[in-house]
Amino acid sequence: DRYMRYPLYAYYQRYYSKVYGQEIDRAQGSSGNESLTYRKFCNFVYSNNVNSDPVRDQFFRELSNYKKVDSGGRHLNNIGGPVKDKLGFIKDYKFTIAFENSSVPGYTTEKLLEPIIVNSLPVYYGNPLINIDFIPDSFILLSDRNDIKRVIDEIVALDNDDQKYLAILNKKKFTDYNCVEKWEERLRMFFENILIVTTN
Repeated sequence: DRYMRYPLYAYYQRYYSKVYGQEIDRAQGSSGNESLTYRKFCNFVYSNNVNSDPVRDQFFRELSNYKKVDSGGRHLNNIGGPVKDKLGFIKDYKFTIAFENSSVPGYTTEKLLEPIIVNSLPVYYGNPLINIDFIPDSFILLSDRNDIKRVIDEIVALDNDDQKYLAILNKKKFTDYNCVEKWEERLRMFFENILIVTTN
């Protein structure tokens, strides 16, 4: 009872929902928006590769064999310099490579949430228990490095089929377990339990 998992993205969710609330509501309530299919292909925004899983760079390079993937961070930058506004950058892309630094149970940062906020389809690698918080099949999941070819084939298929792309893009992303109010309630109960036990 002295441990509680409170993922970093839950903090970001509360912050971003205030800033991008209207955009999120429109995205979740939309049955399809054809203009979203006319965006650029895919982006990759990372500032370093220190202690990161090599699968991230490997995936970037292999997907780039299909179409150019715009790298807007300091790491592997290919657009002339790092972007200043990450969300403003990734919103103009159909797909976003959203890889964690490593694959560890329970480790979910803002990587998956950011493209969801701006209605770009995430290609995710990281927390193997991600389906606890996010609905499976509402994003593209890379399970391990042996799955790269299948995932790239899926991206290519969606890139060439607007209706299938929009169908997955507009799916509900969050499980009922995962919402700001419930995370805050869990945190409150966690601290109340500690304080009550301690004072008793």
